[in-house]
Amino acid sequence: MAKAFPEVAGLLGVDGYALIRCQITVLGRADACTVVGESPSGWGFGNAALIMSQSFRFRPKTVDGRAVPGGEIRVPLRLVTPIPPGLASSVGYRPPEASATRLKLVRALAALADVRGTTSADAEVSIGKLFTSSPSPGMSPSLWSDADLAIRAAIREGIPSLIEAVVLENITEYSDEDLLRMFDPANGPGRTPKTLQFTRMRDDRVVGAEVLKMREAARISLCARHDCVAKRIAPEPTP
Repeated sequence: MAKAFPEVAGLLGVDGYALIRCQITVLGRADACTVVGESPSGWGFGNAALIMSQSFRFRPKTVDGRAVPGGEIRVPLRLVTPIPPGLASSVGYRPPEASATRLKLVRALAALADVRGTTSADAEVSIGKLFTSSPSPGMSPSLWSDADLAIRAAIREGIPSLIEAVVLENITEYSDEDLLRMFDPANGPGRTPKTLQFTRMRDDRVVGAEVLKMREAARISLCARHDCVAKRIAPEPTP
């Protein structure tokens, strides 16, 4: 299902329902499927259901014990957002709490240090690649346009928090007292925070958790203007 799931809905964590109507061949395959309904509308869940139907298998209609064409079935589907690759370990992750003193120092370090050899602009580009997508088949153009804007805004606003999280995770071996001494001008320029090296993450869940925050911020922003609520579509009885 992950390959068929509407790409933008998957990026933002929006689930959906779809109801399709299909003819059943003598071999039990779904054929000539059409979308009866989808919820929320405009995200491409109906089209996703059509793609998924290509792998469906059913018991064909029989006459006098023999399979014949002409069987019809209505298939309700619930489409649940797959966890984005590389972020599964970050779901539910909560970083250790830091003291007020440490948080203040972290914000100062984030402003001075070259975090992982990047600037905020570079980080924005890197995170943006995780959210790169194109309109899903069957997706409303206005919804796609607003989704793109919401994602870009969430990334831009979330980068400062990401950088702070990276800094905080990289100074775990320093005490608050050690960090305060680094800010003491009496120690000379060789001990300024710029000498701290943030070369690699010890725990990839840190970045993943921040990316999930951006994802949620984008979803909330977009869903304030568009329907994101998945409502079950009950199949009507087959005549």
